Amino acid sequence: MRAATGCFDGGDGNAATLDGFTADELQPIDLTRSRMKVGRWYGPVGFTGSGSMTVGRLLLSPIVFHRACTLDRIACSHTTTVASSVARLGIYSDDGTGWPGNLLLDAGTVVTSSGSGPKEIAISQAVSGGLYWTAFVSQGGASGPTFKTASGSNYGWLNTGAANTAEANSFTAGIGAISQDGVAGALPATFSGTTARATGIVSVQVRASA
Repeated sequence: MRAATGCFDGGDGNAATLDGFTADELQPIDLTRSRMKVGRWYGPVGFTGSGSMTVGRLLLSPIVFHRACTLDRIACSHTTTVASSVARLGIYSDDGTGWPGNLLLDAGTVVTSSGSGPKEIAISQAVSGGLYWTAFVSQGGASGPTFKTASGSNYGWLNTGAANTAEANSFTAGIGAISQDGVAGALPATFSGTTARATGIVSVQVRASA
């Protein structure tokens, strides 16, 4: 393998030929595109169990998109049903500090009063590469159905917003969601929750379409 030396910029803003390399050979390789495949689902690393959800408790979980893309589906999965219940899903932008900010998408609801299993909503949402937050809230029923969940350790995210030290996090318990109670209808325009949660976090998945 040859080693290139010198400078890419020849002074006119264009890449220069270095040590026998052509301009085409010196083009940067976009290594991020291979990390998000069209038609594949993305979310936490894996399911670790299931749990019933508190009605009206909005859960926001971090998700990193490795490139700009369009999402065409958002989904969750429930294993039990509760009369008159639905699950509302969405996406929030990051506020620039590693914390949920403004609402990007309220995708609407899936029915959780019948037909347990994966439930998805068709969407068309463009995102840039970077940190976003998936949103979930159980609504409508007397209690929340049981959903497929992931623990905080599936997210690799430790910033609780308080006592964020290696000792406090014990090198083991990742924080998987921030919650806000009392969300009965449409998702709030700005997230104001402050409670960090490491367990009982609904696994929300999204699918890349472009």
